[in-house]
Amino acid sequence: MVQEFRASVEHARDIAAVIAYLRQRAAVPVWLVGTSQGTISAANVAARLSSGGADGLVLTSTIVAPNRRSRAVASWVDLAAITVPTIIVHHRDDACVLCPFNAAEALPPLLTHAPHVQFIAVSGGSPPQSDPCDALSRHGYIGIEDEVVGDIVNAMAVH
Repeated sequence: MVQEFRASVEHARDIAAVIAYLRQRAAVPVWLVGTSQGTISAANVAARLSSGGADGLVLTSTIVAPNRRSRAVASWVDLAAITVPTIIVHHRDDACVLCPFNAAEALPPLLTHAPHVQFIAVSGGSPPQSDPCDALSRHGYIGIEDEVVGDIVNAMAVH
């Protein structure tokens, strides 16, 4: 199962190698960014790597509501183990059944050891052109991508 690999020690080791390579190439902050299923990967790596990890974490359209085919990020990852600044971005009208806005709002209190947690709620955009859990919908911030990226970059700059 893909989610199991995303939450594994092996996956965290793979990403640790990428982070180490990036740090050799440039002396810049490294932030993990995960969207939808990728939030499991990014949160897993941030939780497992106390040294050699990233400088921050961004979770967008986080998987927060389980169903028969998927588990929520908090059931895969010990969010309290994350010790880097964390930015959570979620669309108020995300219609993906795995990503209800009210459940996403419950994430910040679970990040008890992150030095700073910022929740960014967005709204608006273009009409959906895909399944609610695909990119061309509120789940993928259709029509407001540049605005959302700008919000993330501005939040990263504070740290």
